[in-house]
Amino acid sequence: MITASSLLFPVIILVIALAIGAGFSFVPIKSKKHKPLPLLAFATTIGAAGLIVIFLFTGTLSSSLNSLGWFQNFINLFENVDISIIKYNATIIAALLIIAAGEIGLGLGFGVASVATNRLLKSKLASPKELDIKTTPEISASTPISATNLANIIITKNREETEDQNLRRDEQSVMELFLYGKVSRIIPKIAPNTPEGYLYDGIPQLDWDTKHSRQVLDALVRKGYLHAELIDKVIVCQTCGSGNVRVIKTCPDCGSLWLQKEALLEHFSCGAMEQENTFKTQSGDLVCPKCKTKLEQGVDCRVLPPGYICLSCSTLNREPRFIIKCNDCTSVADIDDEPEILLYQYSANAQMPLHECQRIKPLGTCVQFFKSLGYTIVAPAFISGRSGIQHLFDILILDKVRWAEPPNVDDKPLSKSNNGNTLVEVLISTQPIEVEELTRIFGKTIDIDCAFILFAIPRLTPNARSYAQTHGIKVIEGQNIEEALSNSKITVSNTE
Repeated sequence: MITASSLLFPVIILVIALAIGAGFSFVPIKSKKHKPLPLLAFATTIGAAGLIVIFLFTGTLSSSLNSLGWFQNFINLFENVDISIIKYNATIIAALLIIAAGEIGLGLGFGVASVATNRLLKSKLASPKELDIKTTPEISASTPISATNLANIIITKNREETEDQNLRRDEQSVMELFLYGKVSRIIPKIAPNTPEGYLYDGIPQLDWDTKHSRQVLDALVRKGYLHAELIDKVIVCQTCGSGNVRVIKTCPDCGSLWLQKEALLEHFSCGAMEQENTFKTQSGDLVCPKCKTKLEQGVDCRVLPPGYICLSCSTLNREPRFIIKCNDCTSVADIDDEPEILLYQYSANAQMPLHECQRIKPLGTCVQFFKSLGYTIVAPAFISGRSGIQHLFDILILDKVRWAEPPNVDDKPLSKSNNGNTLVEVLISTQPIEVEELTRIFGKTIDIDCAFILFAIPRLTPNARSYAQTHGIKVIEGQNIEEALSNSKITVSNTE
């Protein structure tokens, strides 16, 4: 008779196995495909060990397990069966079923836990509250979902998707050169002794390496600000990437460098193709060296493009083998195996709308602002510093700027010896401006004997603001240039 006490032992084993199997679902393996592997290894080991014990140590197993009351109750189920093969092997059958319960429990526990974890993860990803918290920092967890909030989420996502279309500071620097008329084209120049084998002629004001310059220029082409025209190419070493390579002609058969260029003739009738001097006799006539027929050039034979005879193996070939040898790492390869770098010249995109150019540097607005206050300005301004280096600034005001309420910073250290003029720089970004931008600006202002004003759009980071205060940089912030000019509290010139 089956009772609850007789099934208690297999139920306990099943529950323990369920717990162990569920635990294996949290093993830190990223690949879902490989997630069950630790469980399979464990289940296989346990099952194999159990079978070995059952069939090799049956007597010891019987005496050990029969002492357990719960297991003995389970064995009694089979001993009471009126079938001799089951009755006399009750212990073995009970042990096999216990192992089976354990294996089933491991699999069920792992499966149930995995399904539950996946469903929980999907529900979190689909939860509007979680979306608000993770994608829109402006919306708190307690903010109810509304049409406005959902619109903010969409706007934020669209802003992230179009972030790549905004210009970085180094890209703005290049565009300033075009907008200010400093360059009309940026042209690559072959320079074998440089790491890349070329450099850009036309951007001496930017102290960049060739690789960085190429990245910035190509980014501006992708964004539509520049136009690129293919004008040249260079071969570079596939081993070290150097452009300092040379082309060498070798024999295709033996690899010898000892080649001699020879004029070739072809006899139409017999197909003989040999060096021109093998056709000529001492009398100056042309005789085919193959069929010994006297020839008339242009009628019986023709002149072919020059061929190459190897002076080492005497082989005649229509074309030599071209190899590339690197002067830096000395590696050698076939010319077809070495990569080619396409070189483009860059010019401003004539189709770029005016408002896009003004977004790079809204100098027109700044110029009109200072002119309306009676200041005489130069924009843009190329000024030579004490070091002899020429620096580019957005605006030079030929006067000292007057303030109704000057910014709460001291003049920069050089202001004591400045020449009474004022330099203006405008920094525009989609994000708060970092301290690195200020260090670049400050580096060129200390070379010039002028006062300095910086317009930062939309604002500085806390670190950058602290840097400006420490170095006495007058900074005016605003969400756009109009707001920054309004916040400046600059008054009319003394000349008015």
